[in-house]
Amino acid sequence: MSDGSLSGDLTFVVNRFQREIEAALPAALAEQGIGKIELVSITEGSAVLHMKPVFATSVEQDGLEIDAESLFDGAVRKVLDVHDALEEGAVAAELPGNEKKLLDAVRLMTEELAEHDVNLEVSALEGRGNRRLSRLSRVGISHAVHLFERTVQKEKQQIGGYVHTVSLDGRLTLAASTRKRAHKSVIEQVPSALIRAGSFPLGEYMRVAVDAEIKTDALGNRPETKYKFSEILAHSPEASL
Repeated sequence: MSDGSLSGDLTFVVNRFQREIEAALPAALAEQGIGKIELVSITEGSAVLHMKPVFATSVEQDGLEIDAESLFDGAVRKVLDVHDALEEGAVAAELPGNEKKLLDAVRLMTEELAEHDVNLEVSALEGRGNRRLSRLSRVGISHAVHLFERTVQKEKQQIGGYVHTVSLDGRLTLAASTRKRAHKSVIEQVPSALIRAGSFPLGEYMRVAVDAEIKTDALGNRPETKYKFSEILAHSPEASL
């Protein structure tokens, strides 16, 4: 793993790589410690970080003891498959596995690599003696950052629901139903004049127009939607609590 120098703390790579490996494993197995690695030494010159797996004394799945080494090697292969695909400029649909948890972990790795201006090279020696080489250069990292970057889409929407809360700072919360755990939509930038005028009686069903800002990355992951108030469309007192 190299950036050409030892400037800065590169040990973040160990933590991020471990998170990637754990994300490539079934959650129950990762919790048993299969994905854990430790830093053995750092070789100067090219900032080579020597790491090795730390296996739990016993790992079980469905009550049976399993081969932790093979599972670890398989998880590393999955991680490096994604790294290689990014280095080759793969589009979202071409990324192997396309598992959200793993891709989130890879995203965090590439973001930190970009932040520290660090290239990543991995030489992984499997338990059976096979060696796997993988590389994320600045080109691959830049492609990954662009792929994982969230873009904003704006559209007009209508939201209906029961007034759950309304605050003087311009936030209105509408609940989709009267159930306790009903989905709630938070709408911002409600004019204070409407709030002071009592236009949002608690418990009343109403429909409002909003400007929706939807953020998502090229993989369709990490969606985030914000609603900005536009106008009141209808009140339905008969549907109130």
